[in-house]
Amino acid sequence: MRILILGLVALVPASAAAQQWGDSAAVSLVTRAAARRSAAEGERGLRSWQVRAHGVVLFQARLGEGADAPTRLIKADELDVEVYWAAPGRSKQVIRRWRDRRYLPTDIRYHRDHLGIVTDGFGPTIRIGDGDEVRDVPHPLTDAGLAAYEFARIDSTTVVAGGGRVQVDMVAVRPRDPSRPGVVGTLYLDRASAELARARFAFTPASYVDDTVEELTVLLDYARVEDIAWLPWRQTIEIRRNTGWLDLPYKGVIRGSWEFGDYILDRAIPEAVFRGLPIGGLGAPRNGDTTWATPLDSALVEAGPAATAADVARARAEVMRAVEGKMAPAAPGTRAAVGGVSDLVRFDRVQGVALGFGAVSRGSRVTLRPRIGVGLAGGRVTGGVTATIAGRDPRRATLDLFADRAIRDLSDLQVISGVLNSLTAQESGDDHGDYVLVEQAGVRLAIPLTVGTRVTATLAYVDPAGVGIEASSARGSFRPQQSLGGSGYWTGGVAVSSERSVAGEDRGFDWSFGVEGGTGEADWGRVTAGLDGALPFVGTTALGIRAYGGATTAEVPLWRTFVLGGRGTLLGEEFRAWGGRQVAWGAFEWRIPVPVPAIGLGDFVSTGRSAIVAPFIAAGWAGGELPELTWSTTGDPRLSAGVALELLYRLIRIEAGASLQTGDIGVTFDVGRIWWGAL
Repeated sequence: MRILILGLVALVPASAAAQQWGDSAAVSLVTRAAARRSAAEGERGLRSWQVRAHGVVLFQARLGEGADAPTRLIKADELDVEVYWAAPGRSKQVIRRWRDRRYLPTDIRYHRDHLGIVTDGFGPTIRIGDGDEVRDVPHPLTDAGLAAYEFARIDSTTVVAGGGRVQVDMVAVRPRDPSRPGVVGTLYLDRASAELARARFAFTPASYVDDTVEELTVLLDYARVEDIAWLPWRQTIEIRRNTGWLDLPYKGVIRGSWEFGDYILDRAIPEAVFRGLPIGGLGAPRNGDTTWATPLDSALVEAGPAATAADVARARAEVMRAVEGKMAPAAPGTRAAVGGVSDLVRFDRVQGVALGFGAVSRGSRVTLRPRIGVGLAGGRVTGGVTATIAGRDPRRATLDLFADRAIRDLSDLQVISGVLNSLTAQESGDDHGDYVLVEQAGVRLAIPLTVGTRVTATLAYVDPAGVGIEASSARGSFRPQQSLGGSGYWTGGVAVSSERSVAGEDRGFDWSFGVEGGTGEADWGRVTAGLDGALPFVGTTALGIRAYGGATTAEVPLWRTFVLGGRGTLLGEEFRAWGGRQVAWGAFEWRIPVPVPAIGLGDFVSTGRSAIVAPFIAAGWAGGELPELTWSTTGDPRLSAGVALELLYRLIRIEAGASLQTGDIGVTFDVGRIWWGAL
């Protein structure tokens, strides 16, 4: 209850008394800054400069909702670029070295300026993605910008700029007309000179030329070089795209980050350098270049880009605070929406073919997600609605009000992707779920603690009902369906969870810990903990670890108990042969990269030149007998061992294993676990 109260307080807008839009101090600051910016660099005694810049461009898939949802790296590019500038305002970039690596099949081709650098602070109007993403947005520090925007002085602070520290004034900026293209964010102006030392900004929704662009965030940092001029020091641009007309909890993310080396000032630059396109040099990666000091994977880990996902998340939060949360970039207001392919159509033994559909309607503070479905075998209707209420800064806390009626599997451990389970259930009678019909209504509060870590508190009324087999398969027969229904009860719980910023990465862990309880015909409690991740091991190998444990009191509802065995937990054992009110399970695997022949899938895509071979061992134990259900407690722990093979950039996983008690063998095939949510 205390967490719920604290979270509700976090949703209440804070006073904006210290942020007065249009005050004379802010107008004076930005007018002075605009005058400094419009002055030609040559008038300040600087005729030219040149510098070497190092850049990393990442293409990622964001897996799930929320600003800090984990991402899966699809492609990485590393670039070494020569940058030239000469008065009055001429610039040239030459890509001297460029290498890339694909971590999943993709034929993405970047706009040329995604591989380039912002040398002139965008000039009088901001243009990104060769004008296909953002164009003709007035820069705030221009005469047109002074008329189009309103400003508010926020505070003063000290920032690191190059090798020194600078006292700056922070000024919030937003368009006078929020329905027009414009910048929203914070400008950091050097107190001594009014030069722009740092900028953190995004754009109004009207700024985006491409409807699939959901959010575009810019981080610019400058440093005063030789006490002559403020020049680029670090910069990052991140672009998030949605999936178009159908809202899915998966986004495409392109993030380009740059760091600049030592500047050479006022050295004559040959006129020939500026001929041709603004960004020249290499037109494609040269992965055979041996002049790089380290492999690309090592460079990404050891050096890292100029800005991480956490840095960009902080910048977005800063943008939201600067504009009082009123102008958050957003996707189109109302769209069709599903959580994955199986939300549209699936097959299981209690519903047969089940069809579903949903929508999402986003407002400035409230997002509605209605959904409806029907199982054709028995005509059972499912569905519900969730209303998500966000505070002034939606990255601080969200409150969900929900009511739904859904068919659920009892296990917390998903053992198969939804699409594959539909195929095996329909064709051979192998349905890997034990289902219960759950009707519930309640409230859920989520509070971010750090980037990727959050605490969630839930209070709800839940009514579980048993369901029977109503479908038939093309071949084979279904195993018995457990009776998991019971009387309704009130329940509440608190969970803490953390997800790696890069999903599936062979370093770091996702973890969760939860406590819940209920009251109805009887009082009960339940505690669970989970761990999933990997650690670098020997050379380029990694040690993968997954673990799960839980325990309940004696009167727990049957559908909140635990089950183990077979696919996904103890390969070689009978599927879900074991279960009870307590469980402990863990699996360890040694992930060893091995070279394989690459098979071309087009001009720019192949199956990849490596696979993962992973010997594994798993152990599981279940206690607390449940006489109402068919599974048994294990007594001593059960052991399973085998080997997994991951192919096609780890999209495909094949496992073969045997029970060390019985010697029985099991073989499974599926897509990689991190993609199950989409299926």
